[in-house]
Amino acid sequence: MIKYLIILTQITTYFVIGIPLKLIYRVKKKYSLEIDPSEKYIIVANHHKRIDPFLISYSFKFKDYLKLIPLRIITYQKLFDYILLRPFLVILGCIPTNKSLNKIHSNHSNSIIPSLNKLIYDNQTIFFFPEGKRIKNDKNIKIKTGASVVESFNKNIKIIPIKITYTKKRTNIEYKSPFKTKNKLNHNKKSKFIYNKILN
Repeated sequence: MIKYLIILTQITTYFVIGIPLKLIYRVKKKYSLEIDPSEKYIIVANHHKRIDPFLISYSFKFKDYLKLIPLRIITYQKLFDYILLRPFLVILGCIPTNKSLNKIHSNHSNSIIPSLNKLIYDNQTIFFFPEGKRIKNDKNIKIKTGASVVESFNKNIKIIPIKITYTKKRTNIEYKSPFKTKNKLNHNKKSKFIYNKILN
């Protein structure tokens, strides 16, 4: 039930909220992305502002957006502490997480990985920010391993890297071609590889 409520909300807000947002932030996008409806995907992006996931989501081409929704956005746990905000976060597709849920092992009692794997199996798209928080620059960042771990449990999944940058005049969003990592790399190296795909 909640899955279809999220889909309905995300389609509605694509137009009702997305169009004004793109005008306000003067979004300019570079698009080299093709979505195969038979494939499953993870989205990864760098993170500067709280509005990032919504600007990125609503700037997908609508035909691709329809193939990817419902989008499930990994979201800072404390935002869910606001009772009035919580229902809106849920129907927008946000998933709460915190430091205790960043355990990478799927058998860890506090791991979020099994829940994410179930969502992927149910054809839902997980949206990660590998930096784990909003940052002002892309240097000396400790990259989170969540996207790498989820990919390792889902062999037929591809990663969509997206780079968002802000200038005084506009917001630039670059949608890059989906890719797969090399399984021989450990999660720390894979996560750095994924992050470099976002930035370069």
